[in-house]
Amino acid sequence: MNIPGENLIIKMWDSLVDKGIGSVLQPWQERRVGESRLELKRQEILKIAEAERLAEDIRNGNIQFESPQLENFLENRQGRIEPTLGVEYAVRNSFGKSISENIRKEANVAKSILIAEDLLADDATPVNESKLEDDWLFNWQEYAGRVSSEDLQQLWGKILAGEIKSPGSYSYRTLDFLKTLSKADAEVIATAAQFVVGGVIFREHDEILEKAGINFGILMYLQELGILSGVEAVGLQTKWKSSQQAHFIKALISYNHCLVLEHENPQKVASKPVYLVTTIGKEVLSLAQFGANKEYLKAAGALFAKQGFKVQVADWLQQTKDSGIFYNAEEIVA
Repeated sequence: MNIPGENLIIKMWDSLVDKGIGSVLQPWQERRVGESRLELKRQEILKIAEAERLAEDIRNGNIQFESPQLENFLENRQGRIEPTLGVEYAVRNSFGKSISENIRKEANVAKSILIAEDLLADDATPVNESKLEDDWLFNWQEYAGRVSSEDLQQLWGKILAGEIKSPGSYSYRTLDFLKTLSKADAEVIATAAQFVVGGVIFREHDEILEKAGINFGILMYLQELGILSGVEAVGLQTKWKSSQQAHFIKALISYNHCLVLEHENPQKVASKPVYLVTTIGKEVLSLAQFGANKEYLKAAGALFAKQGFKVQVADWLQQTKDSGIFYNAEEIVA
């Protein structure tokens, strides 16, 4: 197959096919790479668009579907005295709407699957052999089927890709939270995500946050949603100890960047006033499209430097679930 994420994509389709998820799309065994893969994807996008048009025609009454069960039901009602409600029309209309809705859901799911496939194609992460839970997949299918917005389809595609890479990344609670997420809420969460460093949002940088549209009212709203906690707790601080014993070193990660704190004393402790990110918040915020806010990182780094640390802002490459490397480091002075 010769693409970085070959084995991840194989795992995705193996997880989906036997459960009948994504049946609108070609089975994995028939998929190809290179130009033929791109051509297949083009055909599938056309097929999804055709399915959506079909669903619309059924919903508008331009196409009528018949079934033996439906006709038998209507025949058995002949001769009965009914109110002037139009039972036959109501039954046929309900039947058509049901078919239309199922087609629409299949099309929405297919779009999110194609998004997940694209995300995995360029990902060289080793395959985690743990299997995805059947119930998790069926919940994902149900929720992904509800959304027609491209932004939310991107979200559900990213969730599937993340769960394929690391089963258990997104809990049932997170899925339940995301199923009710509006586009407006998603945009607010995505904007706030760029300020998350090491699982917290630093206080003391209101001007930078407000410039991005994250004021105190928004922070309180994120707390109401369950993304943040301790917003009104002015004295709340987080402390960080060294990751090594020989000397102090700690990397505070923010997506594709990090702050690296160093000191010759391994017992030294770094601290900062923060807003806490909840467990569900960490899962949700990991889906954001924003990278780190470098201006914010440098401002925070300068305050850590005042605590006596050597501070660097650097690029970050996550290599495993629990480790990574930093590079292109730039020192920050107080």
